[in-house]
Amino acid sequence: MNSMMGDFAMSSLVDNIILMNWIELGDSFRLGLTVGKMRANPVDRITHECEIVDGKGMRVLPRALPVPKQPFFTYGGLVSRAPERRSVRRPQQLKDVPSL
Repeated sequence: MNSMMGDFAMSSLVDNIILMNWIELGDSFRLGLTVGKMRANPVDRITHECEIVDGKGMRVLPRALPVPKQPFFTYGGLVSRAPERRSVRRPQQLKDVPSL
């Protein structure tokens, strides 16, 4: 959220922040909704699929299966915003690296 707001601290001025974005899956785009902030309420920041229904508004679709949280090392391409799942293998322990 900070990358979208720049130096302007919008978070202190608003009660709720909702992020909507297109999610590319294969050759199609689907709409995702994430609650970034909700004043006085805990937020889990899970992206939910939703759809716009003509004449009726927006509907948040139920999550079919719970998605377990995976550590970042199990993915590649996180910075490029095109993550891909890697084989689940523990990273090598760093040797001879001085501590900071």
